[in-house]
Amino acid sequence: MGVELLVIIFVAYFLPTLIAMVRFRNNTLAIFTLNLFAGWTLVGWVVALVWSVAREDKPVVVVQKAAGAPELKNSKSCPMCAEQIQKAAKKCRYCGHLMEGQARP
Repeated sequence: MGVELLVIIFVAYFLPTLIAMVRFRNNTLAIFTLNLFAGWTLVGWVVALVWSVAREDKPVVVVQKAAGAPELKNSKSCPMCAEQIQKAAKKCRYCGHLMEGQARP
């Protein structure tokens, strides 16, 4: 009975760390550290738990066209945002700019 109780207490105490490990969080080590040293306070345990279940934002990757890079043969640059769009496009899919000769609805 004593060993089972210790296992239950151990799992409950490190529940935020276990959740972070299962969810493959990038900051699992930081959550573990907070859980280990401040988890004995109810506030530290709750903060570690919320941190482990919170949504993790993915980094935004911005790719810029190098100056003077050649355009693709079926594309052109939007005059407003300079993104590459198809030559037959009537409206830029990035900024919504209407191309030459297109009437506004």
